Amino acid sequence: MMKESGACGMYCSPMPLIHLLALMAVILNDQPPQRLFKRCAQVPPDENAWREFLRRYGSDLSVGICRVIGFPPDPQYSRRFEEILARVYLHLLEKDRHALVAFRGQSELEAGAFLRQIAVRVALNAVRRTKIETVTGGEIPEMPMNDPEVGKMMRKDEVNRLLEEKLHGRNKFRNMLLCKLCFYDGLGSEQIGEILGRCVTVRAIENEISRTRGMLRDSLEGDS
Repeated sequence: MMKESGACGMYCSPMPLIHLLALMAVILNDQPPQRLFKRCAQVPPDENAWREFLRRYGSDLSVGICRVIGFPPDPQYSRRFEEILARVYLHLLEKDRHALVAFRGQSELEAGAFLRQIAVRVALNAVRRTKIETVTGGEIPEMPMNDPEVGKMMRKDEVNRLLEEKLHGRNKFRNMLLCKLCFYDGLGSEQIGEILGRCVTVRAIENEISRTRGMLRDSLEGDS
């Protein structure tokens, strides 16, 4: 049945559902990242916003995870990808959607880099947690390090203890991460910079690694 418009006296029919959904998709597509992230942070969930989130940033999350566990056809990819992707989404949703609300960037490039960093950190934590859980007796075994200088100085568990004890300041956990990527995973400063994104320069990474090596050496000499 036709419905009369009170504004102009003309008759018009209700907008078909498929047209309404298409209009909503266009509106979401035009939204800047920060506004889309806040819509995804709403409770109850905004399903349309999450669909748009997946369309825009699903590949960024996948790339971040694969940088840690390997790309297909790496065996670890088939074993771990789905599980770690679920962990990433749990991280985005926990603590009242803090990670989504905390984003302050304006461009798609900033949003992609922000999400890749989150995915890398979650994946690294998941891989390291698995390694620790497989150790009997709750002790971390002596493991060869990819950094020869650090590997010759002390056990891996001793390095972990000193990093936790000696690193301070607002960038403590970032610096712990970049040192572990260098000492344990054998990554160079440029590779670490790609993983961490624009939050730290290659020169700053090199300086921090050099400073930390010196700190470990001094600690070893002080204990001898």
